[in-house]
Amino acid sequence: MIMMTSDEDLWCKVIDGLLLYEEDFIFIRTFVKIGFWIDQRPDIAEILGVKECTDIVVLGKEIVRKIVTYTADNPTSENKQILGIIGCMPIVSKEYSPHCMISYTAGLIRDVKNEGITMIRKTKIMS
Repeated sequence: MIMMTSDEDLWCKVIDGLLLYEEDFIFIRTFVKIGFWIDQRPDIAEILGVKECTDIVVLGKEIVRKIVTYTADNPTSENKQILGIIGCMPIVSKEYSPHCMISYTAGLIRDVKNEGITMIRKTKIMS
């Protein structure tokens, strides 16, 4: 008999695995950075092409969103610490830009702000 699992169950297993076996959060740090390639890494966008890079960025952001949501929905002291670590992760590697100090939280706020500005502009254009 084949056991069917929901997408949510599968995500939970993946996130549990990432959080359980990843001491220094290498994969999570990578997903955080991937989510900002379009704005912060034009060299990668140029190599991959805008469409491919955009698809990868969307995937990176979705993975981090799922990790943050899952961790926040299970508010243990360890998970609160993990959220703090994720929030402070840089969005650009030190090797690429040693002076970039933008954290995931700051990058996320900037994205939300820019999305709001884009929505306002679209509304004004349509009016």
